[in-house]
Amino acid sequence: MALTPVDIHNKEFRRSFRGYSETEVDDFLDEIGRDFEALLKERDALRDQLRDASAELARYRNLEDSMNRALVAAQEAAERTIAAAEKQAELIVREAEDRAREIEKQAEARAAQVQARWQEIIRETEAFKLRMRSLLLAQLDIYQPGFGEGAAEAAATATPVAEGSHDDESTGH
Repeated sequence: MALTPVDIHNKEFRRSFRGYSETEVDDFLDEIGRDFEALLKERDALRDQLRDASAELARYRNLEDSMNRALVAAQEAAERTIAAAEKQAELIVREAEDRAREIEKQAEARAAQVQARWQEIIRETEAFKLRMRSLLLAQLDIYQPGFGEGAAEAAATATPVAEGSHDDESTGH
């Protein structure tokens, strides 16, 4: 059992003939009791502080654990978001490239159609020129006999301009 201030204060010694002064012993025991009581109160206060500090430390550790878990979760979410964004970007690029190829194919097909139509117009223009030349020469021969002798035959046997060639007369330049 631990010694208490009350035990010190109530302690009685046997009396002897040549013993110590009772008053001095009692005063000293009272002083020791007061000091011992103060030490016990201080010890109790320190225990309370230690308990409070331990509880606060536990709360801080829990908070730290929670923050670490939140940080890890945030990092994982950020990594997932970045990965999803990269996949989305790749998909957008792939779709854009596919669309660009499709537009290029359509443009090539349209260019081929325009080129074919251009060649057809050139052929039609040359044929029209030949018909007009023949018609004009025939009309001149009607109104001025002998003027176009040999010209009508030359117009009839003339060869049209080769496809793809562009002289000033056929293009209007």
